[in-house]
Amino acid sequence: MCDVPSESCIDGFDGHVYQVKSDIMLRPLTEEDASESLEVVNKNRDRLAKWLPWVEGTNNVKDEIQYIREARNSIMHGEKLEMGLFYKSNSEKNEAKLIGACGFVKIQGKTGQLGYWLDEDYMGQGIVTDSCKTLIDVGVNFLGLKTIEIVVQPNNVQSIHVAKRLGFETNSEPCTTDCYGKKTKAITFKIEK
Repeated sequence: MCDVPSESCIDGFDGHVYQVKSDIMLRPLTEEDASESLEVVNKNRDRLAKWLPWVEGTNNVKDEIQYIREARNSIMHGEKLEMGLFYKSNSEKNEAKLIGACGFVKIQGKTGQLGYWLDEDYMGQGIVTDSCKTLIDVGVNFLGLKTIEIVVQPNNVQSIHVAKRLGFETNSEPCTTDCYGKKTKAITFKIEK
């Protein structure tokens, strides 16, 4: 596992493991994570469905496995770097618990688009902000990205706050954009490195 991004962190799936904080880790999902991922999506389904159109098509373990396979294929081709967000408390003796996802949902040329979602029980602790900081570092220093974007719906106040806390800026009014295959109104926040 890589505590700090380094050259060894960018080769293969196992190399894409990033320790965000002592209790927070990012890594690509495996098929073994499918049941747990579906459980977290189901627990947060109503809230997530407001912002993420893919939620309605994620209804069983088979759907999750398909997503995981596609995500891993996209990592291999440099098109995305989507990862599970894992939490391990000091009191837990077992493995880290999946609590969401965070990663580059699109990489095109020198531009990467960050996306994230989090189990409601873990919101308000800075987990997404800290995870995005780690990914911005990975994107700039190891993927060679020059522009990083966060695309949010205008009424997704929490995601807008994340973008602003990270220093992202926007000059745009909401416009129609493609969000996981569906047209939706969105604001694009950017940071240039």
